[in-house]
Amino acid sequence: HGESGEGDEPKEAAEPGDFAVKRLLCHDKEGLQNAQGEAKVLAKLPRHPNIVRYWGSSTRTVQRGGQTVTEVLLLTGLYHGGGLQDAIQAHREDGGSLSEMQLLQLYQQIVAAVGHLHAQSP
Repeated sequence: HGESGEGDEPKEAAEPGDFAVKRLLCHDKEGLQNAQGEAKVLAKLPRHPNIVRYWGSSTRTVQRGGQTVTEVLLLTGLYHGGGLQDAIQAHREDGGSLSEMQLLQLYQQIVAAVGHLHAQSP
């Protein structure tokens, strides 16, 4: 996991080829509809500096436990900085804690991202 420090800005991918894949196994029609719905929402979402970028999705049929299931793959940018819990844990391991300014910066980034999501129409 990456480092977190005062003034760190979130970034999408450290390198142009750095991606993350979210795998959604769909065992029934409802699960597939939910996964495809998530992909559609992500595709419509305008870019924001505090939200990793969505690049696309793919669907394939796979064998799992003797069953044929549909797998939806969501491709996003990979954020190397870790999450909020990672930042807190890294400071704990160093024997310290996040400063008030660091907490305020993290809070501002979270609020900005959530505000952006809530401003979108379904």
